[in-house]
Amino acid sequence: MIHYFQSENANSVFKIQGEGAYVYSKLTHTYERCNLYAEILTQKQKYHEIDEREAKRLIHQLEGEEVSLARHQNMKLHKAIAFASVAHAGQYRKGTNIPYIVHPFEVAQILSEAGAEEDIICAGLLHDIIEDTSYTATDLEKEFGKRVSELVLACTQECEGCWEQRKQHYLDYLTREATLDTMMISCADKLANIRSSKENYEKEGERFWGRFNSGKEGHSWYFSKLIDAFAPLQNYNMFWELNAIYKELFVVCYQGENVLYQTNGWETYVYRKESEKWVLENLSQAELEKQPLQKIDENEMRRIVMKWEMED
Repeated sequence: MIHYFQSENANSVFKIQGEGAYVYSKLTHTYERCNLYAEILTQKQKYHEIDEREAKRLIHQLEGEEVSLARHQNMKLHKAIAFASVAHAGQYRKGTNIPYIVHPFEVAQILSEAGAEEDIICAGLLHDIIEDTSYTATDLEKEFGKRVSELVLACTQECEGCWEQRKQHYLDYLTREATLDTMMISCADKLANIRSSKENYEKEGERFWGRFNSGKEGHSWYFSKLIDAFAPLQNYNMFWELNAIYKELFVVCYQGENVLYQTNGWETYVYRKESEKWVLENLSQAELEKQPLQKIDENEMRRIVMKWEMED
């Protein structure tokens, strides 16, 4: 004989069959075994017995709520896509004929893959609206709610000064004030940017950096500091992809006699066999290029370090 129960708040349906307890799963649309047999039978205030007809009615109601919620969420995301498309109409990615809207779409995709919730994905779609269009935070709050508006505002850089001052101001904000939600949007934004930089660099080589006043060295400095700021996101793949592409674009490794060098263009670290540790050294990449050194990739550098450590 089967007995049906509902939870106190009527958001779960259970059944007792033989000596087993089962809860209805909205994910699989079936009853899944659970470890609540004794609890359901003894805690009468928490679990109320119902008949089979009422159990089916509650299941129908619960699944209807799930469909309604999914439909509502899809509508909000659809609205954000349409809003961003109109707001960025006629804008293009720097130095290209690629419509700018491709960038917010990619940011939203990265956030979705990271498992971000709806408001964060919407804010990712809209993250450049205040900075690059005539729309305001008030407009966004009216259309998408206060939280989305606040997230977009938190991602907006409104600092005066030269390029380096503005970037340093934003880095200070990320390390001192930014919430994890804001960091996720910013990291997705920077990952989309550095993916684009890698693609263009592979086509144009060093000439690509001429598009930017800050040049290659400035970009190397900024992205290395961003990676430091995004340290709380190390559980997300986007952090590690950003880190990997940064190394591909900016970090060069050299091998000499019993010495290794690693430089990103604005700071250099040296590893000597006898000391077995990396030390910051005042050497430019240009100075390294003048020495009788061999360029190696990161994997080879790690292999050499491991070999030297094992020899001792």
